[in-house]
Amino acid sequence: MNTDSSALLSPELPWRQREMRLEKVFPGRSDVTLVLIDAVTPELAELAATQLNERLAAKPHLFRSVRRPDGGPFFERHGFLYLETAELRQTLERLIAAQPLLGTIALDPSARGLFETLSLTLEGVRRGEAAPDAMAPVLTALDTTVEGVLAGRFVAFSLQSLLLGREAAAALRRVILVQPVLDYTALMPGAAATDAIRAEARSLGLDADHGVRLRLTGDIPLADEELQTLADDAGLNVTMTALSLIVLLWLAVRSLRIVAAILLTLAAGLVLTAATGLIAFGAFNMISMAFAVLFVGLGVDFCIQFAVSYRAHLDAETRATVALARAARQIGRPLALAAASTALGFLAFLPTEYRGLSELGAIAGTGMLIAFSLTITFLPALLRVIGSAAAARPMAYATFARRAPVRASSFRTARRRTPECARRPGPSALPSQGPSQTVRSRAQQATFCDARGVPVAVSDLSIVRTYAFPMLMHSRAHYNPAVRRHACRSTSVS
Repeated sequence: MNTDSSALLSPELPWRQREMRLEKVFPGRSDVTLVLIDAVTPELAELAATQLNERLAAKPHLFRSVRRPDGGPFFERHGFLYLETAELRQTLERLIAAQPLLGTIALDPSARGLFETLSLTLEGVRRGEAAPDAMAPVLTALDTTVEGVLAGRFVAFSLQSLLLGREAAAALRRVILVQPVLDYTALMPGAAATDAIRAEARSLGLDADHGVRLRLTGDIPLADEELQTLADDAGLNVTMTALSLIVLLWLAVRSLRIVAAILLTLAAGLVLTAATGLIAFGAFNMISMAFAVLFVGLGVDFCIQFAVSYRAHLDAETRATVALARAARQIGRPLALAAASTALGFLAFLPTEYRGLSELGAIAGTGMLIAFSLTITFLPALLRVIGSAAAARPMAYATFARRAPVRASSFRTARRRTPECARRPGPSALPSQGPSQTVRSRAQQATFCDARGVPVAVSDLSIVRTYAFPMLMHSRAHYNPAVRRHACRSTSVS
């Protein structure tokens, strides 16, 4: 399977050619994962981004490139050049005012150096060289930090926020751009790289308990999450679909042996169609994978048509081989026409430049021909080998039809009768029943014949001809004597 979404479109398209040229000139614009790091202080955000960037860059087998668009040596030296004029002027004024404090801390960038600087500042306040209000923000922040540490909580202290007023969201956020190595044979191509990023973040303690929030966005994480929805509850969906298919097949043919033969035929056809698609295209894309659903949905219809026809010709006195031959003669040409028309409909997708849809059409169209071939060859062979004990159990629609509220006098046999048909009691021998009563006749009580006078089983078409029309005419004849006379003349079985 190839989960590369770019492979769904032909690379020969003009706009695809321009896109590839642009990517060659400006690499690193596509297939990118954005790592967003938010922290409670600018220093903590910078530290987290620097450490994570170093960890990811040390794994070239998972990441093609790792870079920071908002940091690094260049921005450390020239970052002020990108500030607005007013913001730059304000920042410089604050740096000049905090120069004595910054100089002392630069000599000893530790807690000891910080408290020595505060001692010097308080000495200046005592001498009247500094305003007392100037120390209020620093002392308040220190008080909050010390109380939090004594209480066992994580509390961050930021000099940048105190001296430069950098508390905006932009100052508390860092971005890392990552180009992961993608595995298009997996359902989620960037899953390995995404898991590695989260694992490194956990090992560095980049979590809410330490004042850091890490999030992933971009082309790769979003595409992986979309593909992840395909795997969610996939096992449950497949199981429920298979059980529903088995139940529907049982209601249609009322034989576990025939159901097993149909399922084996579908499995064999699915394997052959998948093998044909792999030979032709090398791999399935995200759209051509839908051929499996199309094959099962349409292939099972072919099998049901043949199985129902086989059941209609199978009775206690007919051998399975004879019933299979009759079913093949009856349903072969209609199934061939249906398979050919369906295959042509799918093959009409071939001319499109949308490769995903074109490959789906080719595979699904071939699958329809495979389904038809197996329906008239493999399925009859299975039915012959497995055998069928279905003749003794009526099919679902025959059961429903026998319970239809129809007058017994509505049923007429064919004009040409064989001895079996002659033994069927005529309309005068059957008691007349009201519209609310039902006729519960069995096969031995009413034998239906074809135009040649040969007894036949009740099939789907003969039910419509023999049951549905007389039932409609009877419901009208109950209230209209003229319609009753017309119904008696129009309900003979041909």
